[in-house]
Amino acid sequence: MSKRNKIVLCVLFSLLCIGILALTPFRPVTTKVYHCVCRLYSEMTKKQAVNEVYTYKPTSSEKYDVAREQLPEPAPLSEGEQALYKSTVSVLLQEDLWTERDMYDAAHYLMVPMHYAFDSGDSEKIAQFHQFFVRFYQDITGSDIYDFSEQTPDVNLMQFYYFCCEYLRLCALTGELSTTPDGLYNYLYRQVEYLYTGVPGNWNSEKNYMTRAEQILLHKEYPYSYYSALADPDLFPLASLCDLRVVAKLSGQEDTPLLKKAASLAYRIFTDTTLITETAQGGYLFQVGVWKDHSDYAYSGNTEITPNIQPLMREDIVSDSSHFMRQALCLTSFQQAQDYQEQYDLFQTRREQLANQLVNYVINYMDGIPLATTFMDGTCGVYRYSYNSGGIGHQGYSLSGTLLLGWWSFLDDARITQVYEDILTQFPMSAGMDNPYFDYATTREQNPFFDMDTAFDNGMMECIVMLSTK
Repeated sequence: MSKRNKIVLCVLFSLLCIGILALTPFRPVTTKVYHCVCRLYSEMTKKQAVNEVYTYKPTSSEKYDVAREQLPEPAPLSEGEQALYKSTVSVLLQEDLWTERDMYDAAHYLMVPMHYAFDSGDSEKIAQFHQFFVRFYQDITGSDIYDFSEQTPDVNLMQFYYFCCEYLRLCALTGELSTTPDGLYNYLYRQVEYLYTGVPGNWNSEKNYMTRAEQILLHKEYPYSYYSALADPDLFPLASLCDLRVVAKLSGQEDTPLLKKAASLAYRIFTDTTLITETAQGGYLFQVGVWKDHSDYAYSGNTEITPNIQPLMREDIVSDSSHFMRQALCLTSFQQAQDYQEQYDLFQTRREQLANQLVNYVINYMDGIPLATTFMDGTCGVYRYSYNSGGIGHQGYSLSGTLLLGWWSFLDDARITQVYEDILTQFPMSAGMDNPYFDYATTREQNPFFDMDTAFDNGMMECIVMLSTK
């Protein structure tokens, strides 16, 4: 008899006893006992349902071994490209970028250069990243001059920690772990564990992000549709834990229950047909309609911003193409943390599908220039109207600037490489509205290497695109 059936039988027997006792003078007591048993049964049922989220029965016993994983082999840089890298990335890595102003952007802009450094095996470039993370760890565990330990546990911190965990994953895959700061793995494990299990989930919808993922997979209904959205704050810590599992497996660290659960959750999310909608041209959309009642998408039914624009939502709205680029790398983190080959293969399929979705739906060539539609289904509309400034928002192809961060290149698809080669031919470009990749909506203070008002002139944007073609 299964554990669940034993529980049901026990509860039924208890209810029968209560029913008999209810006919006696002990009725007030039995009423309390009845409610107690019902509550206990409800809690057991919920716990059993959560346990089933992590239950996986492979159809094949073939295991996946991350130790066999091989990194891509990018093309070498020319003398001119080396000079561009040194004048941008190398200079930037000498700065302390774990500040409140820079941490979010650093993770965005340096992810492609870091991957290129390790993928190419360039010892000088790898050493520069080692030196950066040594300085980071020494500061945060020492004087902490930027009050990093006091940072709000929000998406900025989550994205920076993902950057750090990607560094460790790359080190593990290339035999560079011995060069990393002693204690960095344990530090990141504790911090990401706290972010995922100790911080209330988005919109305070659940007690933590892990519980959010579990309840979304159990199809819990929330007051608003977007409460069910698995957004960046949900996926960054999950991907970070998956990275740390790769490191643990390759370095002999403990494969903890939390790391195992993270890999299981990722697999369940990307096999759930209520979350994944496959498209006609071999792609996929994620959580169709979940953002329909969120303020960022309140005007999404409008094709452009007009003087008298009014809210117009779309029932079938999907994620904007800017934020969704992060899945291009997160999928690899999820993939390499799996135990079975069929799980690994599932994520390989998703990576191929996401490449198809980008190339077949999102990328449109306008006058020979590859641009990105507003939304991942290939449609354009109004996004984040009056988000930073009144009357300002994204429309048409105005999110195309995020293509230049290069994250789509992590899908390792020749068609996407061609997109970046076509973008590269547009350089030199300058800041301003005549530049189709210029981000006019971001108004916060930024590092000159991250600010599009200056990042076209100093070569940072060109460098990232150039690396994305390799």
